[in-house]
Amino acid sequence: MDAGNCHRNGEYVWVKPQNTTSEFAVPFGARIVRTEKTQTLVCDDANKQFWVPAGDVLKSMHLTSHEDVEDMITLGDLQEYTILRNLQTRYAKQLIYTYTGSMLVAINPYQILPIYTHREIQLYRNKKLNELPPHIFAISDNAFQRLQRHKENQCVVISGESGAGKTESTKLILQYLAAISGKHSWIEQQIIESNPIMEAFGNAKTVRNDNSSRFGKYIDIRFTPDGAIQGARIQQYLLEKSRIVFQSRDERNYHIFYAMLAGLSAAERARLQLEEQSPSQYHYLAQGGCFTLPGKQDAKDFADIRAALKVLSFKPDELWSILSLLAAILHLGNLRFKAIEVANLDTAEVDDNLNLQRVAQLLGLPEASLNTALTQRTIFVHGEHVVTSLSKEAAIEGRDAFVKSLYDGIFVRIVRRINDTIDKKPEAPVNSIGVLDIFGFENFDNNSFEQLCINYANENLQQFFVGHIFKMEQAEYQLEHINWQHIEFQDNQDILDLIGMKPVNIMSLIDEESKFPKGTDQTLLEKLHVQHGNRSMYVKGKTTQTSLFGIRHYAGIVMYNPLGFLEKNRDSFSSDLRNLVQRASNKYLVDIFPHELPMDTTKKQPTLSVKFRNSLDMLMRTLSQAHPYFIRCIKPNEFKEPSITLKKSSSITSVGTIRLPKPVPNNVDTSDFSFQKYASTYFCSGNTSQHERKPLKQPLLKHDLPVEQMAAKAIWLLILRFMEDLPEAAPTPKDHSLRHPQLMQDMARILGSKPRRFIRQTLRRPTKLIGNGQREAEDFYQLWLNAGSSHLDKLHFIIGHGILKESLRDEILAQICKQLYLNPSRGSYARGWLLLSICLSCFPPSSNFEPYLRSYMKLGTAKLHSSSSLQHLERTLANGARSQPPSLLELQSIRNKEPLKLAIYLMDGEARKLQVDAASTAREAVQQLCDGLGLSDSFGFGLVLSFQEKLMPLGAGREHVLDAISSCEQRDLDSPWKLYLRKELFDAWYDPAQDPKATHLIYKQVVLGLKCGEYRCRSEKDIAMVCALACYIEHGAGVANALNEQQLTEFVPRDLLAPGERAVQNWSRLVAATYERSAYVKKGQDALSQQRAKEDICLFAHLSWPMRHSRLYEVQRLSGPKLQSDELMLAVNASGLSLIDETEQVLASCTYAELVKVQFEAQDQLHVRTVQHENFVLQCSEALDAAELINYMLLNLQQRSSYAVAIEGCEAEQQLEEQLLLSPGDLVQFEAGVTGGQLLADDVRRPWRGSANGQTGEFAAGNVRVLATLTRPSLALQQVFKEHTAGAKVKSIKQELEQPVAPKRRQHSLAQFAEQQFRENLDSELAPLWRYSPEPLKAPLLKSLHSQPQLYQQALVIYHHIQKYMGDIPRGQLAVNTDLIFQAALHQPLLCDELFCQLMKQLTGNTNVESEQRGWDLLYLATGIMVPSVLIMRELILLLRLRADALADACLKRLKRSLQHGQRKQPPHLIEVEGIQQRCMHIYHKIYFPDDTVEAFEIESHTRGAALITDIAQRLELKSQLGYSIFLKIGEKVYAMPEEEFVFDYITELLHFVRQQKSIRASCDAHYQLHFMRKLWLDSQPGNDINADLIFSYPQELHKYLKGYYAVDLEQSLQLAQLIYSADQQRDEALQLQELVPEDLLPQRTLAVWQQQLLPLLEQSEQLEEDQAKLLLLQQLAKQPCYGSTFFAVKQLNDSSLPEHLLIAINCDGLQLLDAQTKQLLHSYSYADLGIWSSGKNHFHIRFGNMIGASKLLCSTNQGYKMDDLLTSYMRYFNR
Repeated sequence: MDAGNCHRNGEYVWVKPQNTTSEFAVPFGARIVRTEKTQTLVCDDANKQFWVPAGDVLKSMHLTSHEDVEDMITLGDLQEYTILRNLQTRYAKQLIYTYTGSMLVAINPYQILPIYTHREIQLYRNKKLNELPPHIFAISDNAFQRLQRHKENQCVVISGESGAGKTESTKLILQYLAAISGKHSWIEQQIIESNPIMEAFGNAKTVRNDNSSRFGKYIDIRFTPDGAIQGARIQQYLLEKSRIVFQSRDERNYHIFYAMLAGLSAAERARLQLEEQSPSQYHYLAQGGCFTLPGKQDAKDFADIRAALKVLSFKPDELWSILSLLAAILHLGNLRFKAIEVANLDTAEVDDNLNLQRVAQLLGLPEASLNTALTQRTIFVHGEHVVTSLSKEAAIEGRDAFVKSLYDGIFVRIVRRINDTIDKKPEAPVNSIGVLDIFGFENFDNNSFEQLCINYANENLQQFFVGHIFKMEQAEYQLEHINWQHIEFQDNQDILDLIGMKPVNIMSLIDEESKFPKGTDQTLLEKLHVQHGNRSMYVKGKTTQTSLFGIRHYAGIVMYNPLGFLEKNRDSFSSDLRNLVQRASNKYLVDIFPHELPMDTTKKQPTLSVKFRNSLDMLMRTLSQAHPYFIRCIKPNEFKEPSITLKKSSSITSVGTIRLPKPVPNNVDTSDFSFQKYASTYFCSGNTSQHERKPLKQPLLKHDLPVEQMAAKAIWLLILRFMEDLPEAAPTPKDHSLRHPQLMQDMARILGSKPRRFIRQTLRRPTKLIGNGQREAEDFYQLWLNAGSSHLDKLHFIIGHGILKESLRDEILAQICKQLYLNPSRGSYARGWLLLSICLSCFPPSSNFEPYLRSYMKLGTAKLHSSSSLQHLERTLANGARSQPPSLLELQSIRNKEPLKLAIYLMDGEARKLQVDAASTAREAVQQLCDGLGLSDSFGFGLVLSFQEKLMPLGAGREHVLDAISSCEQRDLDSPWKLYLRKELFDAWYDPAQDPKATHLIYKQVVLGLKCGEYRCRSEKDIAMVCALACYIEHGAGVANALNEQQLTEFVPRDLLAPGERAVQNWSRLVAATYERSAYVKKGQDALSQQRAKEDICLFAHLSWPMRHSRLYEVQRLSGPKLQSDELMLAVNASGLSLIDETEQVLASCTYAELVKVQFEAQDQLHVRTVQHENFVLQCSEALDAAELINYMLLNLQQRSSYAVAIEGCEAEQQLEEQLLLSPGDLVQFEAGVTGGQLLADDVRRPWRGSANGQTGEFAAGNVRVLATLTRPSLALQQVFKEHTAGAKVKSIKQELEQPVAPKRRQHSLAQFAEQQFRENLDSELAPLWRYSPEPLKAPLLKSLHSQPQLYQQALVIYHHIQKYMGDIPRGQLAVNTDLIFQAALHQPLLCDELFCQLMKQLTGNTNVESEQRGWDLLYLATGIMVPSVLIMRELILLLRLRADALADACLKRLKRSLQHGQRKQPPHLIEVEGIQQRCMHIYHKIYFPDDTVEAFEIESHTRGAALITDIAQRLELKSQLGYSIFLKIGEKVYAMPEEEFVFDYITELLHFVRQQKSIRASCDAHYQLHFMRKLWLDSQPGNDINADLIFSYPQELHKYLKGYYAVDLEQSLQLAQLIYSADQQRDEALQLQELVPEDLLPQRTLAVWQQQLLPLLEQSEQLEEDQAKLLLLQQLAKQPCYGSTFFAVKQLNDSSLPEHLLIAINCDGLQLLDAQTKQLLHSYSYADLGIWSSGKNHFHIRFGNMIGASKLLCSTNQGYKMDDLLTSYMRYFNR
């Protein structure tokens, strides 16, 4: 068929390239205009129409290619030409960024696009990658988000050819990270300003790029946990040194030389003896013939470089030393040599004494010595030094080698100096984002050693890129079993092996030849041909005469010229010159070169290739340990113009390495899932599927985290030892022992896993391992591998990893399968199948590995061994993974080949055998037991494990039974345990008559629980009643005298009988009397009555002990009302839900009627919604079980309910005759016989009858919500329904602290608490630890501190200072510094608990009145700044409620407020300490106002800045508090207080900061004032707020006016002086001239003239009211363009177009620059125009506009901190 007839007119198609035979040509997109038989008229993207042969129309264009797409993984047809067209289409729209999955493609626009402003910074902040159009800010922000979220290092790898825009991309990322850090710290600016310095010294013009980086750099930016930049470090790679002495045509040397010549003043150049300013006069700059660049201002660049060096703390003498060496290099380049002949030998002499003199002077060297070193060389021959003369050519080569080393040394020294400034050592572990900007792939006409190194680095990066992106995506498709066509990609490992990895590689041959004295570039080439000539990746020259060799790189073949390879690799210069410079008077020069080395160092000194490979290896290790992001920069054309002529290239090929669009798997191909195929597809290179007995070099599967890689290799060794394929590292203990009982909690911490239920219950125990991070993991695994372990230990280690880390499960199972495959040992083979079976009983494989594993177990001889493994797999898939490794009990069952049967004890003393397996859940077990017992009402029964006198509820949910047993064995293998079936939970509609068998078991549970103290009755009467009924049930009816004391007191709680015989007699009489009064006893004995008595006891238990009959779930509060702790227990019982703490204290509760919805969500979340909108989000490993139980309760209560609440009203005019008039929130009671179940099951429109508000009528089911209650809701709850419907929120959650204070009773002590939580008394300690003692503590009170040595000592220091403060030990003349008591406790929760325990201890039984009083001081201070843990909180609340001290109630109130407002960051301020010492509960602080008035305001410990501002604004009756702030004045400096800070915290922090500043005298340290002023001038026009005008605007504006900040002429100043004079009529003395006239106008006239002109005006001035005059002055000043500004007088350092002295005005419109003399407005910038700014001690730096091409201003000022705070505040206001 004719191809032209296959397509319709107007259709988009792909057309074969026309009129070209280039291999780089690709099909292009076009639209069909018209078709004929043999040709087709098409219109291309440039709107050009032309005819093409019909056969050249290749195919229709997929719909996704008609327009451009933002993410190329969405292209329906993924080909190289579709990628090209998509990029071209977007580039034409100035859309230079495109995603390919998570990779960003960036095309150099060759123009400045306005897409890097403050607007874009705000736009991309905290956004997901595909949420907004592609942008480099999105990559930067996602790296930052991931660093914050996962606390792991990130890296951004920027790659691309020279000229593609890598350097600019790097700068944009750094600026974005600085911007979002948001601290405006000087370190941010220093990191950014390192770029212009690095560019000046390391960038140059090449034929392809005007600003080509001739070195690589990796900038590692470190962040604090709260996201602020902490510091950075720069690593540089392989500066191109040959450029210093030679440049090709149309290229330049490094930018710094041209900038220096253009930017130095004539005097400075004369000092450096640079008489010529033109670069053409210097040999090292003139060779390329290019001296200026379009758009580049070398003089301005030099000013920027100088400013940047100043920012980075380079001293002036350092800069001058660098310039001196640069000038010396230029003079050395001009140094001429003359060839002469001496004794028939070619020698040379310096033929340029002037330049020799200049160089010697600048380098600080003797002229004669320098002359000799340049023309002679000393060599070491047969143990003697021999001096030889150099030829002219050798002298020039020697000079050039010295210059290259000198410049390289300058560059390295500058980088080191920058790092000295920005590489601040972190005080705590930090994470980082690294940005790699490294040279792109290079292929020139002449490629030398530098190109080989550069391309080798690019090969490494390409391998890293491919490994992370392409293989990851293919694995994902395999994971999803998607049948797709495999796309071949180029794995360049062979190239890496050829160049630098395998033995006898090219680099090693170059090194070897460099060390041979007779080695030449030609002998090197010959060796390369011999060694590698037959390899496919190696290319020989086309002829034998061609002195070239080539390599087939991933980007194409590159031919290298070995000429100069050896010399460049040796990287050395004349030892004579080296020795000479070590004696130079120029200390900077001496510092550049290492100390003098022995002669003949060529064999010892590392070569350039060795140094480069070492640094490259370190870089690749760094990258592999971080999560990478990739940016691929592309150069659109070779003309450096904003147009695109992309063609097929390596750049586009690598862009094609993207996430493939996922096909829809219609028929998933599962025909072949062999283990060998899995191994070849997923195993890392070097690993096979076959059995072996040696350690793994790397895990079988890919793991991103280093700790997982370590774990995988350790697991492999343990598997080999378990299968006995590898001997033990140490003597092995007996098989059934468990040497590492804390293994699971140690592994959970090492792996960073979220522990599940039974792990969490053991995590509270102290562990042996203390530390964190990778070092801890290494120590842990090293310890394990070097120690002996039993089989049980090995199983726990292997399986525990699989339980805790899902990503290791396939690794473990694959390792076992590998060891089973072709295993020659029968014993090893059997042990391997046993291990596989046990593993599958504990955790399943991933869905990806599962089909391969099933196939593996069904093939060949595996079928004979795999039956149990397959059974375990099915059961584990059905019931989920275990939370604990197998118990010894399970292993014994497996060894004995017997089913596992557990004894389950009933509450009536009987026991039942229950057969279980590894996957058995509590739900299955309970159901089996209840079925076997014939219980018809099995609800609420559950399993409980008794261990070491404690009960561990398993419930009846999804928990595995054997996990609980395994957990017990890990705690104590020898301690016995028992499993019981108990009634855990009653339903709200419980009827004991339904199931007599169940009632009998519950009855037994209650009476036994009462006896042992599990159940506590509220009165003796209740106890007697239960015991009397039990006597009747057990012994029948009769007279009480017939029963003996033992029978009567059989079920009385044991502790009540403990006092002795009298207690037994008393209880006997009480029970007997109750027994005789019982109606059952009087009626007589019969089985039915005894059964009913049992039912009565069960009902009593149901109603009396709801909390004791609760299903408990460990939960963590993620959101909802703030409670005392986030680690809680959720109790579900017949009454409703309760949140309780570890002490079983109820922190919050609600009934089922208050619940609106309970829902299970992803990530084990339980969402609880209440009618009061007190909605909780709880996280719980059993969230699904909890949700099912609660919803079961809700639904059943609703079905049985007779009550509903109206959710929609029925208006009177809509009311029918029989219809109820309802308002939202009204309670509706159904008529008799109607239940909630009927309403829920029927049509919502059906009418039902009921009553509400005293009326009876009909209502629609859809208008009410059925309440989950069996009884009429209380009036309070009914009111809640009404208020909720009206929009109010009424709390139903009761908090412990809100309960009224109980009447004072006996003092509470820590005696009972101490038994559990305190350590044992030492021999020397006589008094109980919980009671006051004047003796020093020998060890901390809390046991938990004894495993932490650092905190251990701090706790003793705290106690020592408590005793000193309380006067229990001598304290000397100086007051005790309370910071030493509170500081450490504020930052360490354990020390906080210890501090409260110490204080409570010293306040218990303290008979010293003064000591006790001072102890209350400390407790008062403590409760106002910090909150202990829930466990300590309970004891503290009890102590405060039961103490009669006057401060107890105050402490309790302060504790409540600390809970409400949060914990302080700083210890109590001295004012707070002195206040409580004087028993002053209310602290008033002076606040100073601009109008010279002062008022006192109360500041409490929890008062924040915002609250104080509100108080002040209300008292002053300001119309708005917006824009006002509190300022601290210390000395001459004023600091604005952040509104969110606690007032006393900020004062303390600032005083501490000031003490560290040497610029402020120590005498000012403790003296400060609080001022309240207008900070942001918003809506500040005079007259809007009279109080604000008079108190704030007038005095603040008057100050600015008199400082001369406004442009006012002499005439105006006289008029304004009249107003100022009238506004101050209450003055005690005459106003001075400087109080009337701006200071800049004063010098313009003499004092006499001023007096002559002013006095008549003042005498004739109208008698205005003061307030009126002030308002008139403000109205006049408001006409000024900068009214309402805050002014800063600065000296600018970098912009020659601006005056040196400026006024910076900051106001609500933005930032303005004014001439300090004329007040003329020079520039005005809105807040949208502002970029990044930073403030230092004496500098302020700001950028304006777009990040690329931004103008910047560097100022010298000590007010930078104020400018920073003011700009930040305005920006925050406008962004909000």
